Amino acid sequence: MRNQARRASTQLIDMAEMGVVSWEKLARDLLEWMMESDVERFAEINDYFISTEEESEDA
Repeated sequence: MRNQARRASTQLIDMAEMGVVSWEKLARDLLEWMMESDVERFAEINDYFISTEEESEDA
């Protein structure tokens, strides 16, 4: 494992890289586990959602 400060995260990444668990299953399980407000914040920070301001500017 690479990062001992984030052992659980590192172990899950290693498992996905080794094919023990699929990236899709890992992502789905994490999204179901996280609070909706955290999912929304993650999606906004990483530009997964187009903001309504950008949509109204394009119209």
